[in-house]
Amino acid sequence: MDKERNKLYNISRRLGKYAASSALSAVVDIVLYSLLYHFAFQGLKPAMHTLLAVSIARVCSSAVNYACNSKFVFRITNSSALCKYYILWFFQLASSFLLAHLTANIWDLNPTVSKLICDLILAILSYQLQRRWVFKPNNNPNGPLVSIIRFFVKLFAPKYKTFQSPRAEPCVYVCRHMCMHGPYTTLIWMKPQAHPMILDCFFNYDSCYEQYRDYTFPSRYRLPKFLVCTVSKLFSLVVVPVIRSLHAIPVFRGGNKAITTLKNCQMVLNEGHSIIVYPDKNYAARGDTEDNIYDGFLYIDSMYYRKTGKHLDFVPLVIDDHNRTIRELDPVRFETRDFSAERGQVAAKIAAAIFGSH
Repeated sequence: MDKERNKLYNISRRLGKYAASSALSAVVDIVLYSLLYHFAFQGLKPAMHTLLAVSIARVCSSAVNYACNSKFVFRITNSSALCKYYILWFFQLASSFLLAHLTANIWDLNPTVSKLICDLILAILSYQLQRRWVFKPNNNPNGPLVSIIRFFVKLFAPKYKTFQSPRAEPCVYVCRHMCMHGPYTTLIWMKPQAHPMILDCFFNYDSCYEQYRDYTFPSRYRLPKFLVCTVSKLFSLVVVPVIRSLHAIPVFRGGNKAITTLKNCQMVLNEGHSIIVYPDKNYAARGDTEDNIYDGFLYIDSMYYRKTGKHLDFVPLVIDDHNRTIRELDPVRFETRDFSAERGQVAAKIAAAIFGSH
């Protein structure tokens, strides 16, 4: 009963926001159209006169409408939604012009009243298209390159069975790194996929090359010096496109850029996608003795709570290599608004879960 009530409440709330957004853009549209129709383009033919007035008013009001719908109504902002919105907008523009010209110049109705009636009808029809097509959440957060790689890897790699609960809200998955075993296994076998948080140096060819050349291959893998530069170059040429195709979130540690990471996380969550993070400090360790994690990613909850009034689920993931499974453990959540007081406790619970001391 509570679920049904919440569902009805969410629908009515969205409809109310959509109506307010439409009303605001309609006011902009009607006012501009009326001013242009009565005071501009008077020397043109009736059809061109109406077309210019409708077009200019519609362009201005569309920017207002898209901004409101993407930020406050559907909470999805991306290039795909923008492109779809303006495809729909074009057809609405053509329909608005035809109806306005028909009612104002052929049926001789008041141009302002006829425009208001026409756009009210179009707004009602537009809602379903925006909800079902324009701002429909994309369930596949990855690009085509990663999708192709994942397909071929699954043909040969040992299969891991995942035990994930269906979720109505996005969450933050937390898994151990284990020298790339965690990212590799989860990003291949988890479904639905999540956006990984990855150090910013791996998004750029030069910085990725320097990371491999100066640290990864000479320090971690003890590669001979004469091979380091060549191998680093080859790896950077492969890794950077894959990281970008994952639509990963760059992690900037320290300084003012750290807030950029949180804003990117918020944008992903707004689109209905989940995030996965691998926070263990000793990321090369494979045993259960280490339990130190970076806890900066917990600030995602603080920003998310300020935006939505809700806390996030931090979902620990455990990879069982013996049984070839990826298991979810019970979510860890902040319980109060006092983020600073709870931060240490939440980090400790997550660390205990992913390191097997739960």
